[in-house]
Amino acid sequence: MRGKAGEAETHFNRGNQLSALNQFERALASYDAAISAKADYAEAYSNRGLALVGLKRWDASLASFDRAVAIKSDFAEAHSNRGNVLTALDQWEEAQKSYERAVAVKPDFADAHFNKAYLKLLRGDLAGGWIDYEWRHKRDRAGGRGPAYAEPLWLGQECLSGKTILLHGEQGLGDTVQFCRYAKRVADLGARVILAVPRPLIRLLSSLEGVSKIIAQDSAPPDFDHQCPLVSLPLAFKTRLDTISGNKAHRNDQRRSIPLAQLLAALPDRCEYVSLQKDLSELDLQTLQSHPQVSDFSRELYDFRESAALCECLDLVISVDTSMAHVSAALGRNTWILLPRHSDWRWLLNRSDSPWYSTATLFKQETSGDWSGVLQRLRAELIREADKCGPANLPAACPARPLPPGALRQALALHQRGELAQAQARYQAILDVQPGHFDALNMLGVIALQRGHPEKALQLLDSAREIDPHDAAVHFNRGAVLQRLNRPEESLASYDQAIALKPDYAEGFCNRGLVLAGLHRWDAAIASYDRAMAIKPGFAQAHFNRGVALEQLGRWEDALTGYERAISLEPGFAEGHCNRGLVLAQLGRWTAALAAYDQAIAIKPQFAEAHFNRGLVLARLEQAGPALESFERAIALRAEFAEAYYNRGLVLAHLKQVDASLASYDRAVELRPGYAEAHQNRSWMLLQSGDLAKGWID
Repeated sequence: MRGKAGEAETHFNRGNQLSALNQFERALASYDAAISAKADYAEAYSNRGLALVGLKRWDASLASFDRAVAIKSDFAEAHSNRGNVLTALDQWEEAQKSYERAVAVKPDFADAHFNKAYLKLLRGDLAGGWIDYEWRHKRDRAGGRGPAYAEPLWLGQECLSGKTILLHGEQGLGDTVQFCRYAKRVADLGARVILAVPRPLIRLLSSLEGVSKIIAQDSAPPDFDHQCPLVSLPLAFKTRLDTISGNKAHRNDQRRSIPLAQLLAALPDRCEYVSLQKDLSELDLQTLQSHPQVSDFSRELYDFRESAALCECLDLVISVDTSMAHVSAALGRNTWILLPRHSDWRWLLNRSDSPWYSTATLFKQETSGDWSGVLQRLRAELIREADKCGPANLPAACPARPLPPGALRQALALHQRGELAQAQARYQAILDVQPGHFDALNMLGVIALQRGHPEKALQLLDSAREIDPHDAAVHFNRGAVLQRLNRPEESLASYDQAIALKPDYAEGFCNRGLVLAGLHRWDAAIASYDRAMAIKPGFAQAHFNRGVALEQLGRWEDALTGYERAISLEPGFAEGHCNRGLVLAQLGRWTAALAAYDQAIAIKPQFAEAHFNRGLVLARLEQAGPALESFERAIALRAEFAEAYYNRGLVLAHLKQVDASLASYDRAVELRPGYAEAHQNRSWMLLQSGDLAKGWID
């Protein structure tokens, strides 16, 4: 019997490891083997149920949890997970009973309380839901998260007159936008309200009624007496469905998102579309470029204030369940929200409207994972709306300007495709109509820099800066121009200004680091790159630049880590492979260095420096013939490569090809008259060949 029990545990543990790797089919087989060895193994049945959830086999998962609780009736985790499956199957009453049972057998089970709260809120039982929703704090603390403040939590009991209270976001951007409406109600109780929000929302919420001071969520707040998470305010004010006023002022991302190409295919041609997405993937950028009827302003959307301003110019905003949907609906814009079958609790069940936002319309999947029905309804409704629209329907906030329709969009599209001359002509045409057009001036400055006219670029960007000194991009672009003009301190000041206006400007921190590196302020440069990577962890160029700075400080292993991280993020980063080779060579790892250079050349065959560095390693490995080929390839790609001629001369000298070696040294000295090593080696070669007169001169 002991052997069977040990066998069951081995299979069980293997199943757990496979589940952790998302290998659910193999995990299932291991749990089945564990159950074969031990028929009453409740934990194996429970974890088997979780693996079946991973495979979306809901009925089989439910049967597995049923078996687990039949064997072990006080198995709280199995009861709670059973409730999750029943929720996915829309069996709300049974799910509620499972959560209640989990809490009954384990009263301090935070996950079960949270799941019970979620279901109550989803079903519109706000009064009961808010109470259980507070268990999220214990759940978060168990996961290493949770409130960061020691001051007393306010949930509506204490008098706030004359007190200072910190209201802080704890979840996503959308939650902050949805629940910041309560700030005025807190202020009406006599409190001084400090609001801590994510940085991208600071400018948008800076004039929120009732708020005395707004700060970034990651900064230290001034002294306060009480604190309350924004999501706890509905409990403090005993919010019910009938007391919500529609505001006019995730871990579920894969399920809630729609592929951009699928969405665009459903949109009728008769409308003009604008993308409100701030950070676009390469695939989405390519998709947008193939749909010229969609204007893309992602480069101009630095935070939610710009996004909100763009919303005000639109007749309708269409979004999945993201923070942008909350911003648009909170502004009172007509907002259509596309939702999965099992959406977040705030959208409730069986509703096409929202008590939280009076201008929101909900389009929910009829079948989990299937967006086709939603997109068909969306298309039909859009056609109906388009039939009603005409020039007179343009929002008053954005009166029509005397520009050709889509003029800026067309210019930007040309610019993005690299058609600089055509884009420049389009931007200039805009300026001919509106001489003070900020975007046209700014982008003309960028093109002037790209075409090698930095002085002209600076004039254009200075003109744009006078029109809107609060635009971060114009300061960033100006910093790049000043960098090109070798005016580093002024460039640094421009990047600092861009960052002050947009604190999460990863590119600004990265370019700032480049300027500091040019000034040999290596530690400061590294700190700037670190900030860029903290904001944007997948920023390959910042990891690469940091590696360069670490190399200069002789921190070879750290530099190697930086280059390898850059390559892992961007495998086709030829310069990353090349610099990795340099560090490996410095560490004496010659074979690995050679492989790194080969990889760089495979990606970028015309990469002269990689061929040159490859030659150095081959020479070090005493492979004279291949080394010579590499130096000659580098010279063919870059005719004025003095170092390549010098090292070619060394290899030729080693091969006893005296005349060819001298010719190579001669060319190195011709290209770089002060090249001491080339003069010295030429001198030795001349002396050895008996030409003392010339040899003594060198």
